[in-house]
Amino acid sequence: ILKWEKIILMQTIGADTESRVNRIIEDVRDVNQRINNVNTFTNLTAQLNSIYTKIGYIRSQSDLDSINRIIKSNILDYGEESLSLNEKISLYNLYTGYYFFIQDFEQGYQTALKWVRLYDAHKELRLSRTETYLNAINSLMIGQYKLNKYKKFVNTSRRLREIRHYPKNLMNENIRLKLLKYTYVHEFNRIFMLGDFKAGVSLMNRIKPGLEDFIDQLDNHSRIILFYKVACLYFGNDNYRDAIQWLNRILNSDNIDLREDIHSFARILNLICHYELGNMDVIDYYIRSTYRFMLKKDDLYRFQKAILSFIRKLAGEFSEDDLVPEFEKLLNLLIPLQNRPFEKRAFIYFDIISWLESKIQGKRVQEVIAGKAKTVINY
Repeated sequence: ILKWEKIILMQTIGADTESRVNRIIEDVRDVNQRINNVNTFTNLTAQLNSIYTKIGYIRSQSDLDSINRIIKSNILDYGEESLSLNEKISLYNLYTGYYFFIQDFEQGYQTALKWVRLYDAHKELRLSRTETYLNAINSLMIGQYKLNKYKKFVNTSRRLREIRHYPKNLMNENIRLKLLKYTYVHEFNRIFMLGDFKAGVSLMNRIKPGLEDFIDQLDNHSRIILFYKVACLYFGNDNYRDAIQWLNRILNSDNIDLREDIHSFARILNLICHYELGNMDVIDYYIRSTYRFMLKKDDLYRFQKAILSFIRKLAGEFSEDDLVPEFEKLLNLLIPLQNRPFEKRAFIYFDIISWLESKIQGKRVQEVIAGKAKTVINY
């Protein structure tokens, strides 16, 4: 519009021509700056996402420094209140992903909340920008899941269901697939929050007939996440053989440079499943294989070393009376790691604490997690 206005202005002469030219020049500069901001924010989002899909959550101070350098070298000082709607959508998308990446889930949740509230204040965007609205809802639910905000999580899930009823002409194939993917993943997350793995396995039995067709439509990154969540679902219900089948779909994948963190923890969970099944003859092989993988991927930290050393010890000759003290030793070793910035990420992938407590207390892991849920999650 400004371009057309300049063309018209050059063909007309009037007393106010100079002031009109100056106003258009200022408008063009302002629009260019806003376009540059949106491009900067979206470029950074793509850059951070490419790193995240490779390594997962940050692993070390050097990872954090590297990510912060990328952000600070590209984003200059700006007044958030002066940004346009498009700029804010792009900015909140960037910073929600950034905070989740560095495991600052509270800040990520608060930013996702601001992002979703833009669509509440401008409801017309829900239809004209359906895909970005869907992304905002997904990010908000991730934050609610990580912070155990169960009631808010359930309320937000209703927004996902509402989108199913949008006019068909707005629902392209990409939006439909994304909506289905988020619905599956967040239903699994809801089950994890409650510790109701039996209900999760029941859900799996219902959706299995159509699940493989759905998986074929997913990108490789989404497949790895889904495989790991399903494996954790079966593990929580003591279905170790089923868990191993889904873990093998990660371990036998050609995409070992995608989500290296999940590949690492899939190997640890695989070891624990084999221990639970009494497959001691394969433990040593899997431990050596896991050590090699983690060293190669620079993902061998105190948590991983403690688990691998512990499982190797368990594969030896232990009486029942000796086992509980060993579980207690590992539990006491791991608990302090939950508060260390670059060790606590390990507990995001697998609730090892609840598994150890189940062994010490002689309960099913599902009972322990469900018991904690009653006191931890915010209903």
